Amino acid sequence: MKHLGVRLVLATLIPTVLITITLAPFVWSNIQNRLDHARTSAQAQLEAEYDVLLQDMNESINHALAVAEFPTIEQYLQSVQQTRSPYQEGLLKPNRQQLEDMFKTLLAHFGRYTRMALIGKDGAEHFSTQHSGARTTK
Repeated sequence: MKHLGVRLVLATLIPTVLITITLAPFVWSNIQNRLDHARTSAQAQLEAEYDVLLQDMNESINHALAVAEFPTIEQYLQSVQQTRSPYQEGLLKPNRQQLEDMFKTLLAHFGRYTRMALIGKDGAEHFSTQHSGARTTK
């Protein structure tokens, strides 16, 4: 009876080990192929996203450079840096309204922007507009 139990265990164990040894390289190869495919796919997606990011950054920089050359902005920055009487403040208001309208238009047309700010050469923020329409000034 003892020999029968040992024979049954060996009869079950030996084929299981042989099948496992035979199939293991195929399973391992399949796993490696899946990992390689996932890695290649992820790398291609990262490269595509990187290219899109570079393109968007270039467009944003081009927008900033184009906006910086608007005469309205130059006039506003020059007038903000000068001391004015209350009467002259009233003259600055239409210029400020034009800037606000221009910034809101740019925010509406270019969805990647949520806030636009006018920063002078001194690094101080003089005017900003957010996508929600709220306005903040310094």
